[in-house]
Amino acid sequence: MKSLRRWLTFMAIAISLASVDAYPVLANDDGIPLPSAVEYVLTQTPAPANPSPAPAKLDGRVMRIFATEYRFIPNVVKIRRSEKATLELKNEGKDVHNLTFPTLSLKTPDIPPGGTALLPLPANLSPGRYPFVCTVPGHQQRGMRGVLVVT
Repeated sequence: MKSLRRWLTFMAIAISLASVDAYPVLANDDGIPLPSAVEYVLTQTPAPANPSPAPAKLDGRVMRIFATEYRFIPNVVKIRRSEKATLELKNEGKDVHNLTFPTLSLKTPDIPPGGTALLPLPANLSPGRYPFVCTVPGHQQRGMRGVLVVT
C-alpha cells in the first residue's frame, strides 16, 4: 500500500511538471532574451514520384529553420559577416507561423502548416546579434524567438 501511494505521488508530480508551459527567460546585457539551445534530428524523406522542377539556384548557404508550437529549431543561427545566406523556414506545426527580424525589417509571409518560405539575409550584416520572432499573436510570448549571430 505504501509503495502504491509513493508511486502515485511520484506520477502526480511527474505529470504536473511535464505539463508546465512556462520557460524561464534569460536576457543578456542588451535586454534581448537569450534563446535556449535546442537539439534536433533531421530525417531523410523519400523523393516524390513526380518531382517538381528545381527551384532557382540560391546564392550562398541555405539554413533551414523549423517552426513548431511554439519554438524555432534551431533558435540560434550563426553566420560570418561576409557570408551570403538564406534562411528557409519550414512550418512543421499546426498553426500559421512566420519569421520576423524586427531590427532588420525582414519578414517571411505567414506560412500555413506544411509550408516553406525563403528569406535571403542582407549581404555584409554588421557583426552582432539580431533577434527573430514569430509575430503571430501570442507566439513570441510563448517562446517563439531566436537570434541570428553574425561574427
